[in-house]
Amino acid sequence: MDPSSFAVAASPSAGSPPLGRDRAANVVLWAILAASLLLTGGYFLVRVYRHVGVDSALAVVELLGRTAMLTSAGLALEAFLVRAGDPSRRLDEARRFVLHVVWTVTMLLCVCLLADVALFAFAGYHLLTGARILLSGGARGLGQSIEAVGLSPWAVAGVAVVTGVAVGLSMYLSRLTGRISVRAGLVVERRTALQALLVGIASIAVLEAMSHNVRNAWLWEREIRSVPLAFSIARPEAELASFRVSLRRPRPARERAAGVAVAPREEMPDVIVFMIESLRKDVVTPENMPRLSAFGAHAWTFEHPITTGNVTQYSWYGLFCAEPPVFFDAARASPDEHGSVPLAVLRRLGYRIHLFASPNTEYQGIREVVFGDGGSLLDTELHPEVAEVADRDQSVVAAFGRAMATSPRGGGVYVVALDSTHFDYSWGAGFRPPYGPVTVSGSVGSGEVDAWARAALQNRYRSAVAWVDVLLGQALDAIQVSGRMGSSYVVVTGDHGEAFWEHGSGTHGTDLSREQVEVGFAMKVPGMAPRHFNGVFSLLDVMPTVLHGLGVRQADAFAGVPVQARLPRGREATAPLAPRGALTFQGVNERVRRFALTTREERIVFELDRLDPLESKRLSVKDVTDLADRSLVAGEAPDAGGAYDRLLRDIPRIMGELSFLGP
Repeated sequence: MDPSSFAVAASPSAGSPPLGRDRAANVVLWAILAASLLLTGGYFLVRVYRHVGVDSALAVVELLGRTAMLTSAGLALEAFLVRAGDPSRRLDEARRFVLHVVWTVTMLLCVCLLADVALFAFAGYHLLTGARILLSGGARGLGQSIEAVGLSPWAVAGVAVVTGVAVGLSMYLSRLTGRISVRAGLVVERRTALQALLVGIASIAVLEAMSHNVRNAWLWEREIRSVPLAFSIARPEAELASFRVSLRRPRPARERAAGVAVAPREEMPDVIVFMIESLRKDVVTPENMPRLSAFGAHAWTFEHPITTGNVTQYSWYGLFCAEPPVFFDAARASPDEHGSVPLAVLRRLGYRIHLFASPNTEYQGIREVVFGDGGSLLDTELHPEVAEVADRDQSVVAAFGRAMATSPRGGGVYVVALDSTHFDYSWGAGFRPPYGPVTVSGSVGSGEVDAWARAALQNRYRSAVAWVDVLLGQALDAIQVSGRMGSSYVVVTGDHGEAFWEHGSGTHGTDLSREQVEVGFAMKVPGMAPRHFNGVFSLLDVMPTVLHGLGVRQADAFAGVPVQARLPRGREATAPLAPRGALTFQGVNERVRRFALTTREERIVFELDRLDPLESKRLSVKDVTDLADRSLVAGEAPDAGGAYDRLLRDIPRIMGELSFLGP
């Protein structure tokens, strides 16, 4: 019997022919899928492999094999649903429905591959990771996540419309491709499709086994991270060294706070912390930020001020809790871990804590983890009910100014958080942006492939920075007028940096390069002369530095180390800081947990083998760079051998900096 006689229609929709006659394979659909995989895969391969060679050639061959395998998998599933090769069996409505769903999802996958290209080109992570970020707070936290990533209501509405159109288009195209395929009358039997799938898997395994000692492991790993739907069967680990480890959680925060000995103080200087969103170090110049630069000239500054995490929740946790954020997610899930130990100690000393925040601190559980359940450590808090970010920042600074004018000097902790420098970067009405041209608000074009778009977006960011500097100047003036500038701890810091595709990704959370980990920072310490330290400083050490000045010196209560403890006694005016590393944890992780240790000479990138650190059993050294992000060991480093030998010699010292490792 001629199989094509059964290929009358391919769409299980209204008006389909009688049951048992849909036997044709949707060859057009699977051809579109294959073309989408090849085009998107080719785009990402060009980004990874900058030069033609053995690595790039093998990557192309594997892309072809992977595409053939995935297409065969689709054909096999379709063949089993339509009972291809067995026309005596009738198709029921349930199978028709499932088949239609498969075709629609496949068309939607093709649309998503294009969206994935756009998102990866802009932010440096894939569509699934972006969805995970938005849904990380659950359905109730979706609005907070959308606000936190800088999406405007118009952008959200646009995404919803485009998604709806994409679903409708996918359904239409699934039916259209089915009808066109019917005319070809091609039947792919179940046995044939399954054989093709198994051959594809075996071919990839053989190719990877043959390539195991040929391909550059770091490029291969970057390919797996970059190309959508990429995977490997026998890829070697791209690591310089690896160790079996176990991680040790600190004692519960409440227990540690209760164990800190405090004594009444006659003098209680105010503690004022300005947390500025996405403030990278190299924008703090007299041209961009004259007020912060002037303040820094009379404060402590550091050559390499390093955030504890390149996303907001990690940096807030590191600064206010003085603990590395490797256990942030575990702390968030445990009520006994809620509430900053340093802030709890300040409350026991008699301090009142006031929060003035433009961003929503309920995002990712920041409020409960840092300020206790229900904000129990806070005496007052302000979150302006204003739609525009720049207007909220103005309201926050105005409220802080009133507090400075009306509150008694001493005994207060004031946390001021400003958000205009978060993507998509904004400023208030009447403010003239000093840099141009700038992108339109909400623009998310690819800055890596479009130099003009990159420059325009960076101009928008620098203009937002200039706007925040104006607000910061007003706040610093309010402190000065209140008469408490000379007697207060005043800290101005970015929570993390911001990237503009210097290393292949934009915004933050995606990379551990200096653009995302080095922040604008200045700290005024009462009784201490202003000074610029030519060394590394971690935001982990801010609150321990404050508590040390207040006579609280219980080192086992938190992981941070006060700056005073790194200065040789009696030589504070000129002595260099004792060496200390600074840990930064990456906020956007896929499959594994990444972090970096920055020392005076180098930045070492590590990976734990699980996203959940409590399940991790292996720690890998992935790369070593200098502080300008030039590779010292992997890749084309001129002295890779010598740097590798130094790395191995330094392993005991390096591992000693990772306080969260178990014995």
